[in-house]
Amino acid sequence: MHDHVVLIAPPAFRRGFRDTRQQPPLGLAFIARHLRDQGVGCSIIDGYTFSLSPESIIKRTMEERPALIGVTTSTLDRFSAISLIRQLKAALPETMILGGGQHFTYSAEDALRCIPELDFVCRGDGELTTAALFRELAGGRDFAKVPGLAFREGDAIRLNPKQREYADFNALAPAWELFDLNRYNGTLTLADHTRAIGVISSRGCDNHCVYCANALNRCIRYKDPARFADEVEELVREHNFAGINIQDDSFTSSFEHVEAICDEFLRRDLRISWYCSLRLDEVTRAMLEKMKAAGCVGLGFGIESGSEPILKNIRKGTNVGMILDVVHMVTELGFAHVGMFVITSLPGETPETFLESQEVLNRIYGMVNEHWERQPVLGSLAQIYPGTALEALAKRRGVLPRDFSWNSPYENPKFGVFNVSQYVPHFEEPDFPVEAIKQLVQEKFPGKTLYIC
Repeated sequence: MHDHVVLIAPPAFRRGFRDTRQQPPLGLAFIARHLRDQGVGCSIIDGYTFSLSPESIIKRTMEERPALIGVTTSTLDRFSAISLIRQLKAALPETMILGGGQHFTYSAEDALRCIPELDFVCRGDGELTTAALFRELAGGRDFAKVPGLAFREGDAIRLNPKQREYADFNALAPAWELFDLNRYNGTLTLADHTRAIGVISSRGCDNHCVYCANALNRCIRYKDPARFADEVEELVREHNFAGINIQDDSFTSSFEHVEAICDEFLRRDLRISWYCSLRLDEVTRAMLEKMKAAGCVGLGFGIESGSEPILKNIRKGTNVGMILDVVHMVTELGFAHVGMFVITSLPGETPETFLESQEVLNRIYGMVNEHWERQPVLGSLAQIYPGTALEALAKRRGVLPRDFSWNSPYENPKFGVFNVSQYVPHFEEPDFPVEAIKQLVQEKFPGKTLYIC
């Protein structure tokens, strides 16, 4: 067996829609860099971007005969990952398999209980945990020493304490050398087809939105702006990317960080187009002006609702006046591509809050130009994800059974009612279920529907 790790991003699970902003799997790219810096051989198989078959992934993995296989997944694609893990273990029964990514991180116990082929779960950042696990597999095999690791100990499942320290984020850069970047032709936005690639300048989010797993990692770590600009400059000068998608969970949480990055882009005369997500309660006109001057052409932000009670219920930290002010600033400054995201069926949703929200959203739509990429009307149903406050509330309310399993076969019983996601549960108030939402929309907004994120 080789002293080698194979990291895998499985293919999407039965989904027709795929974000055109394709990118190499950044989480795996950072783990690979840390492993290689530690002298551990590592390779990455990107089954997601290239829709690789399980057979081809298994064949490539067997050829490398790794000591450890890491598989990452989102909740949307968990069944693809689970199936692949089972096939990998059948093909390589002696090789240990580590699950990671948001889905396994926040459903670790359930995953180990339901997937006997899965040996370990990494709960949190993967760099230090994966490296420490590799060392234990090669040496003492004392897995209790590995921070952030979940594993079986006899018939019990052991959750080691979470990491108290992290890999030096400033010292990490994606291991681009493991990818053929010429094959990545993602676009800047849905409408702007500038060739772009994803990057991150920070990790973590210090907000508390009840529906979002990102809110569970509240320690934000920022990369030095000059180091981040070095990474971007390499992508622009050496790999001919004309755009970047800044994928930070909370890019605009620090004006000083944003300003310093913009100054680096301008000083280096990078002349790139870029997109980022932002929070309405963090943005200022000065920040937007600086971003636009440095090449930002696309913005994405979550409005979520136009109802004050709903915004309070979901701990969004915004209000309707703030939403309208930011939209007004963005339209005045002339950003070309803006995506606004809306969620309905949130805690406390009633016919009255739904219509109140639509009234605000229609006011917003009247302010924006026709080239904005998502008409902010209706929105998507609130999907439930493991570890979130919304999951806990759904179990208290009986929306989810208390013993709901994230890693056992599941199909949403209301799939097909009104654009309900097929494999991820959704939240709804008992007095305003999705059937009532559908009826209200058909009465008040004929011809419109919800969209699925």
